[in-house]
Amino acid sequence: MLSAVRRRLGIHFYYMLVRPLACAARLDAPPAGLDYRVLDEAALLQSCADPQLALRAAGVRAALDAGNVCVGALEQGHVVAYVWY
Repeated sequence: MLSAVRRRLGIHFYYMLVRPLACAARLDAPPAGLDYRVLDEAALLQSCADPQLALRAAGVRAALDAGNVCVGALEQGHVVAYVWY
């Protein structure tokens, strides 16, 4: 029945699953020796040379062209971890 309503009226139904984070691990401060920042294209392309990061130049360019932002953790100026938003 819901699929018929959705088709005819263009209404979509969503539901959310929620869980409390009270028991989640917390860090009072980031680990010492790491610097966190938004990575620009040059830093990301340079990091493509590190096989442990599994970055590819084509993937980096496509993600940036799509408007994605990459935040990286740097240790002594080298990217050691990253996440895309």
